[in-house]
Amino acid sequence: MGRIAARFARVEPRLRARDFVRGLLADLPRKNCWTIAEWAGEASPDGMQHLLGRAKWDADAVRDDVREYVVEHLHDPDAVLVVDETGDVKKGTHTVGVQRQYTGTAGRIENSQVAVYLVYAGHRGHAAVDRELYIPRSWTCDPDRCRAAGLDEDTVFATKPELAARMIGRFLDSGHRADWVAGDEVYGGNPKLRSALKERGVAYVLAVACSHEVTTAAGKFRADALAAKVPKRAWQKLSAGAGAKGHRFYDWAVINLAEPRPGSQIPPFGSDLRGPECEVSRDSTDTPCQWTVDNVPIMNIDVEEFVDRYVAVWNEPDLERRRLAIAGLWAEDAVESTDSAQYRGHRALQERVTQAYEELVEQGRFVFRAAGDAVGHHDAIRFTTYMIPAGGGEIAWTGFVFVQLDEDGRILRDYQFGDPPAAGVVTGNPPGTQTVVEEFLRRGGQGNPEQIAEMYAPKVDWRVSWPIEHHPDVPWIRPRSTCADVADHHRTFNEHCPPAESRVSIDHLIVDGTDAVLIGTSSQLVKLTGKRFDMTFALRLTIEHGLITRHHMYEDSLAVIEAFNRS
Repeated sequence: MGRIAARFARVEPRLRARDFVRGLLADLPRKNCWTIAEWAGEASPDGMQHLLGRAKWDADAVRDDVREYVVEHLHDPDAVLVVDETGDVKKGTHTVGVQRQYTGTAGRIENSQVAVYLVYAGHRGHAAVDRELYIPRSWTCDPDRCRAAGLDEDTVFATKPELAARMIGRFLDSGHRADWVAGDEVYGGNPKLRSALKERGVAYVLAVACSHEVTTAAGKFRADALAAKVPKRAWQKLSAGAGAKGHRFYDWAVINLAEPRPGSQIPPFGSDLRGPECEVSRDSTDTPCQWTVDNVPIMNIDVEEFVDRYVAVWNEPDLERRRLAIAGLWAEDAVESTDSAQYRGHRALQERVTQAYEELVEQGRFVFRAAGDAVGHHDAIRFTTYMIPAGGGEIAWTGFVFVQLDEDGRILRDYQFGDPPAAGVVTGNPPGTQTVVEEFLRRGGQGNPEQIAEMYAPKVDWRVSWPIEHHPDVPWIRPRSTCADVADHHRTFNEHCPPAESRVSIDHLIVDGTDAVLIGTSSQLVKLTGKRFDMTFALRLTIEHGLITRHHMYEDSLAVIEAFNRS
């Protein structure tokens, strides 16, 4: 701690930083400001939260100090750099960079915050030497949200490979050396990162998808197809080092690539004996640069969140927000094709979306909604959208959309199919009740009031089983009848019951035609009193044309009232 002491202007945050680090190293079942403060003997987490959120200290200088400390103690001339991301599951939508996205921590898509880390690894051990928080486009396209969270309004989106390149550059620019960089397919699939490493003279072992094409003297092949062509006698079993369960054995072979440069070595293929994986190296310097080929899809975005952003563009009233959203969704040279026209580049897309908004959405005529049927794999996503009257009624238009993405997750090609229905005829099938309920639960888990309200029809049959419609002590118990009222209900609820402390589980889901009944338990903390209420509830929903038209909640009102009682 003495090494970083000078980075703190006051003694209080310096001492608290010491306790915080010790708490992180302690054997605690959960580690957050509450548990670490308790472990350090503090009465509340306020001091630890102040250290992380408001105290004045140079975090980047501390990062540099940590890097020097790690290299000094783990120095190894054969050390390598490893890039990888990890996530922290979060409740609510206010934590910087949070959205529904894949996180290895949970092994699935969750509401989470993701950061990319750079690790120094050698024979004497390994440790993180740098970090960059991943800020999704859903944030960088929303300056107000960035400002509220303490980010610069002009924060620019950066992909995970771009963050990795930034950190590797910092490490090398600090005067340290690493001959190799390793990472998974998130990084191997990005040619800009590979080019940056070649320019720095750094070799790499980076995973790519099995569909990655490799050029040889015999032509271009998918990596998995090329590995399959290698005869059995060419494979050799070698250890890639000791793991938790003993040596990690791989089968290795070599194959010539096209036009090897002078001094380059013949690159090897390898396959993990424990799974369908192979490795292929490719020369970029005088030492071979390896790619690992994984039999996995390369889709690495939250498909549902992507579709929500796509649909939101067509409903966006603010011209500047619309422009930023288009720039975040579509590549600069993107092409959108409809049944009758093509639109190329951001300017044409802005004119196209603005015209659609002015003709269809402005003046409260129609709104666009996602059908909740999005499917994505590799670099493509398909989904259905509906245009419905803002005041409720039959579906006016059904659109079937297919998009192809570039390496940064932006749209390269956008194909829209669809026609307005004949009078009185609904085109396409609205999403089923089960699909709408699952989407409702997903958005409820995110806790965004506006996104939840989008699931409801303009007019809603809303009922909560309380003795009175307007309770003086419980602020969210009010008469509701529109989707705007639904958003207000959830905003008020979140103000008084922090989403981070919310615990909801669904024990039974019964679907019968357009009706669904959800039975579960809810545990909420009332911010005003510090009391928690636990109750069983039943929720009846009716879904018509993909929207919720009836919301009847049956819950234990006495338990809620008791939690608001200050005595």
